[in-house]
Amino acid sequence: MKSSGAEDQAPERVGYPKGDADSAGNTDARSEEAAVVTGRSRVREAEDSISELTQLLDNARKLSAELETDENNGVRSCSAAMDKVLRDEIEVSDMCLADDPEEDLRLRFVAAMTLCEDEAITMISATGEEAAEFESSANESDLADYAHELAFLPDLTDSALTVLDYASKNVVCTAHTESQRAKLVEMLKRQEGIMIDSGNALPPPAYGAICDIDVQGHTPIKQRARRVPLKHLKKLYELLKGLLKAGLIAFSKSPWASPIVIVLKKNGVDIRLCIDYKMVNAITELMEYAMPLVDDLLTELESYLWFCSLDAASGFWAVMMTRRAREISAFVCALGHFEWLRMPFGLKNAPMIYQRIIDNALWGYVQPRGGWAAHAERVRRAEAAPAIQRSQQAETTNQLTQPSPSSTSKFEADHHASAESDPLQDLVNGPDGDMFTNGETDESALTPVFKRRSFVDDICFGGATFDKCLDTLSRLLARFAECRISISFTKSIFVQPAVDFLSHEISSSGIRANPAKMAVIAKLPFPKSKKGMQAFLGALNYYNRFIQNMAVYGAVLYQLKDDDFGQGGDLTAAKRGPRHAFR
Repeated sequence: MKSSGAEDQAPERVGYPKGDADSAGNTDARSEEAAVVTGRSRVREAEDSISELTQLLDNARKLSAELETDENNGVRSCSAAMDKVLRDEIEVSDMCLADDPEEDLRLRFVAAMTLCEDEAITMISATGEEAAEFESSANESDLADYAHELAFLPDLTDSALTVLDYASKNVVCTAHTESQRAKLVEMLKRQEGIMIDSGNALPPPAYGAICDIDVQGHTPIKQRARRVPLKHLKKLYELLKGLLKAGLIAFSKSPWASPIVIVLKKNGVDIRLCIDYKMVNAITELMEYAMPLVDDLLTELESYLWFCSLDAASGFWAVMMTRRAREISAFVCALGHFEWLRMPFGLKNAPMIYQRIIDNALWGYVQPRGGWAAHAERVRRAEAAPAIQRSQQAETTNQLTQPSPSSTSKFEADHHASAESDPLQDLVNGPDGDMFTNGETDESALTPVFKRRSFVDDICFGGATFDKCLDTLSRLLARFAECRISISFTKSIFVQPAVDFLSHEISSSGIRANPAKMAVIAKLPFPKSKKGMQAFLGALNYYNRFIQNMAVYGAVLYQLKDDDFGQGGDLTAAKRGPRHAFR
């Protein structure tokens, strides 16, 4: 947008005679001049953003026109055109369309919806008829097939915090006396600061623990965004907006990018959006850390009369990411390029990283340099550093350099400045960030809490009496407060005569398999191949202690070959085997 010479001149000062204008103060004049320059710079930035968005929409309309004149190619033409759209989108996905991240995301959503709607008008189906919308069935997979391969995007669209309900059934039960109930509620209220009621609430970062990713010097892998059907695009937008608001993700300029895929839930209608980290995990160096065995965690629990089953609230999100991990875990989709600020699900070493954090909290091996209290103070100071001040510093830098229309926007500069000078990030990436690398021997008086391990974020323990179990719970919560580990209030069961733990029912009567899970296993169809048999036996093996002669059945069934499942193979005895031996 061009301006005339008159518009370029500084406005005439008012309130002073013309002859005294210069003596009114050159400083004020320079300030006004700087304000004018800054205003023009922002106008140019806005024009650039509008121009970029307009160009994106124009490209989509041109591709729609190409489809209308190429009916003979049908679906092939449609697929090729969408490939072009996706390539163009990735090229501009790192450019900012607005200063505010949420507004930036909204503009991307509007642009993507327009693209999909324009494409939907001219989609040609395999039968030669126009289709209502484009949808790639290749990206809609059975949830079970990808449960261990993908990082599910959490739904934070409805994550409002609620008041803790101390009268809920996971706190009080008919086995409690009035005195026991009062003591339990009083103790829980004392540790209310580490309790999180909402299942999707973001816990504060744990002290002294970080997530880093070592790809052994591999060059960055930047995959293309995968297709998102129009009917799922709004859901993607809502999920990303929730993650941005919660501070779990941020827009990224990383050279790495893993794609988002859509996974259908079992009802065939609802979806989960996931990040495919298979390529990143394939080159990530494995963290060597011994994970607990379920049978070991169940040992001797039946000897108690009272139990607690605790769930660490959104445990993985309590782990801060190093700058390197943020870049490598970046993901791309139709609405932009993002990176994680907290540890997501799906990363190769995430379970081991969190298991080590909980083990250290329970047993007390190491602590941050200077002790827990000193490290907590360092973290509080870093978190209290005003983000507004960092933004103003970045804006001042932009004004001094007088950016041209091709320069970065204010949001990009703020994002860069935040990534480079954020005190909390400096702490995470500094020598005090990782206590497992640079820590010292733990001197806490609260450890060991009890001589048991957790299974990642699931913790179970018991006591011979109500008071002993309550004392252990009080000690555990105090230790978690020291380490800044949060507990999911609604998912935990506090001092009751029976609890559920790792799909087992635990009570003073003993340990038994969850009846609902056993019923599902009993209804599993008999395998039709060797690979299917291996998966079938893997499901049975989880409850091997409840299946008579499971070792004998397993030894025989593992020897079966694919030919044994063909015609002529007699597997009648095998079909009557382990599922009918539940005890």
